[in-house]
Amino acid sequence: MRNAALLKPLAEEKSKYMLFKVVVLVCGLMAFANSVVSRIVSVYNALEARSIETDVWRSRTNENGSAAWNTSYLLDSYIEMYETTHDRRYLDRFATIADALTNNTDAARGIQDYTGKARVGWGNTSYSPDHSRVVFLAHSAMIADPLARFAYVVNQSGSVPDLSRRAKNYQAVAEAALHEFDEHWRYNRDTGVGFYIFPTGHPLGVSKKNEVEVPFNMELEAGRLLINLWKVTGNTNYKQNAATLATNFKKYLKVDDSGAYTWGYSTASYANRNKPPEPEDVSHGAEDVRFAILAAQNGIVFTRDDLDRFSKAYFRYRSNVTKPAQRDALDRWVFLAWESCSVYQASYPDLISRTGRQDAEVLLALAGLARYADRCGT
Repeated sequence: MRNAALLKPLAEEKSKYMLFKVVVLVCGLMAFANSVVSRIVSVYNALEARSIETDVWRSRTNENGSAAWNTSYLLDSYIEMYETTHDRRYLDRFATIADALTNNTDAARGIQDYTGKARVGWGNTSYSPDHSRVVFLAHSAMIADPLARFAYVVNQSGSVPDLSRRAKNYQAVAEAALHEFDEHWRYNRDTGVGFYIFPTGHPLGVSKKNEVEVPFNMELEAGRLLINLWKVTGNTNYKQNAATLATNFKKYLKVDDSGAYTWGYSTASYANRNKPPEPEDVSHGAEDVRFAILAAQNGIVFTRDDLDRFSKAYFRYRSNVTKPAQRDALDRWVFLAWESCSVYQASYPDLISRTGRQDAEVLLALAGLARYADRCGT
């Protein structure tokens, strides 16, 4: 009994020592991760300060698609950086540019599209062969999605009440922009599949006799917007439509010999049943994957197993990337780090050293690195 009594304090001291070691280890890992976050934030801030002159970006339109394929990335990057750092400055930078965008929709400017309607959206004449004006679903969704995200983070934050009026306005514009395409929405109750279409006679000339489903990237841009509008409004119809889009996309995904997903540009890519479709390109593929990630994060159709297959696809694309523009597009796949730190580890060395690139695409990717540095920090 005396030996047991003597051993008990020793065991307690050993337990305390082991707990102390665990605390030190955890604190050390947190400090290490935070140092990585700080480095990424510094690189982001330096690049953003050199390349983003707000007066220039405020004056940009979507006449050549740049508001969709560039400005939206910048706005998304500000949201990512705010959610990572809680630095109010990112929301202020966002609002300076977003105010101009929301005040310059085609409806606000009184510019009619090819149907004779001035729409809440951001049209252009550069994509249609006959140069008629079109407000594209993909473009409007890409621009409206960060507006919805802003509304959500402001509502959730509670620390920036002076931005609430802006958030409400941005949400209203985002919803109106999406609802411009309600007449292009199709849903099959039997299959649970939903998708958007180009109507007959659309200026892209895809069909003069029949409506045609839009390419995956176009409707999945809308899918991201649907999820974020559901989050900010609580309207489950938005979530349901996003789920049916996810169901539609997922049924076209195939698994290659490496266990990676492969897919085509659109449902039309699968028309020849005797020949597999050409694989989706890396840029449009990035937008498809960003939807799948957001869907998985919100428990909508896609799972972590699906993201693992997309991560394997990332490395397949990575092995074939040869051009700078392709490399930039591949950067947008970094958000797969939510599931796969291997994607983060592969992206980090190149991104952290690309301080000379002046592009919103790079800023978005850096913001993605910052978001997942605590999980995957290197």
